[in-house]
Amino acid sequence: MSGKVNRLILFLLHPKAIFLGVAIFLLIYVFDNERRVQEIVGCYDCGWATRQAFFLLIASLGLLLGRLWSVIISLLASVKVIYSVGYSALWNNIAEVRGGWRILKESVGWTYEAHPEYFAEILLAVLVGSYAISFLWRSISRKYLIRRTASNNGMHPTANSAPLIRKT
Repeated sequence: MSGKVNRLILFLLHPKAIFLGVAIFLLIYVFDNERRVQEIVGCYDCGWATRQAFFLLIASLGLLLGRLWSVIISLLASVKVIYSVGYSALWNNIAEVRGGWRILKESVGWTYEAHPEYFAEILLAVLVGSYAISFLWRSISRKYLIRRTASNNGMHPTANSAPLIRKT
């Protein structure tokens, strides 16, 4: 019994499991927050923030699966969230304010007051994306090293079955 509990605790402390837990929490929080705002204000783009949180959930699930195709999907989903939410959070006052620094400053202030969950989404997307990139880098370099090592072993004199010097 204690072995199963220890494995469960070690699994829950793994970064991929933490990413999944945070993504589930963000999805629930954003869905509830967006639903409450839509009851008061109405619907401009219904479900936009929930879709971004759902993309993060898909990205973290892809990391948890650990297959090459699922990690590529994770990377694409995290890049989509970084672009969409980052553009909305950091450059939303581009029409009202002049100057790059003032646009960034005003946008960050507005986002901090109105949508602080955007910062958590961007941070989680960056972490998931960097984890996916490191996974892809390791898997590609491992395949390259195995192929390189196999080709080098074929050229090594001791790898050949025939001796180099023939006896006469």
